[in-house]
Amino acid sequence: MKGDSMETTIKIEKTTCISCINRIESRLKILGISKFDYNFQNKSATILYDEKDITVGEMVRAIVDLGYEAIVRP
Repeated sequence: MKGDSMETTIKIEKTTCISCINRIESRLKILGISKFDYNFQNKSATILYDEKDITVGEMVRAIVDLGYEAIVRP
């Protein structure tokens, strides 16, 4: 049984182009997120996910593993 959809915002640093964002989005979708919206002005992504599939900590680790900085916004 699936859990409830959750939303988090993660500030992502060290991105330089749309390819960086696409790379991050692709990795997170493989790991189980359902939606990824990136805002280039404030360098943050709003992410919808099911907490039964992936945790915020796992998202942050995946982003860092790709070579970017990730900060969870309250």
